Amino acid sequence: LSPVCLGSLRRAASINAEYMGDDGFIEAVASDEGFFSPGAYRDTMDLLEKKRIIIGVTVDELERFKKSFYRILPKYEETQLTEAKLGDIPVEYQDDLMGSLMRDPVQLPDGSRMDRPYVIQMLMNKKENPFTRQPMTENDVKPLPELKQEIEHWIKTQLHGLSKDQPRNEDLILDIG
Repeated sequence: LSPVCLGSLRRAASINAEYMGDDGFIEAVASDEGFFSPGAYRDTMDLLEKKRIIIGVTVDELERFKKSFYRILPKYEETQLTEAKLGDIPVEYQDDLMGSLMRDPVQLPDGSRMDRPYVIQMLMNKKENPFTRQPMTENDVKPLPELKQEIEHWIKTQLHGLSKDQPRNEDLILDIG
């Protein structure tokens, strides 16, 4: 492994060990298919075990990395089951680039709609609109709170069998994994 790769593994293990106690971190990782892959996570655990000393990962960090996997995996599987329960996602609720259900929809300067986490992830790599290649920052992205509420209601309807005519019940627990 190259020194850059070794350094990246060390940072990943360290960051993961630092944040694995944070439920928000666990939820975010489990729900981001672009970030979390059970197979890749297992491969990383194997690599960290085999190269732990060379990489500079402590036994404690390795154990915490493993524990994070076993906390993330059930939430990831729950998210996958929830997605399956939802069935076909209406086009207006889909991310224009990824085609996935938006949970936090935003509008880009060109009018495209995307899920905020994907936009943020893309902007971390390149500060440009993925559709137009024009310069763009997070400040250029406009939240769509009404669409977010509409999507949340649709999810509740799909998961809990509410009819479209039924009034929104804000006390209804939303279990989206």
